[in-house]
Parts: sequence; structure tokens; C-alpha cells
Amino acid sequence: MNQIAEKLGISKPALYKHFESREEIIMSQRTIDVAATEIMVMETKAMIDATKKLFYALQAAV
Repeated sequence: MNQIAEKLGISKPALYKHFESREEIIMSQRTIDVAATEIMVMETKAMIDATKKLFYALQAAV
């Protein structure tokens, strides 16, 4: 909990003012982690699609 509070720039008691339990804090962190992973996957797919489009455009131009 200390690390989470530190990353948020708040004290550990302040953290518990926003969450009822340690479990709720952990579940919230997991939800954030899953969302961040999903965003990274979508961004990676978009980069792959853009790379493929560039490859095919360059190949057609040659």
C-alpha cells in the first residue's frame, strides 16, 4: 500500500479515505493494469496495421 500511495503522491491514510479495504485497492489496481494492457495491445495492432500499409504502398511504388 505504501508504494501505491507513494505513486499517487498521497499518504497511506489518505488512500484508505478513498477505498474501504485493501482488497478494494488491489482490485482497482488490477482493473487499471488490465485496461493499460488492453490499450497497449490496441496501439500495437494499430502500429502493425500502419506498418503493413506502408510496406504494401512502398512495394506497389517499386
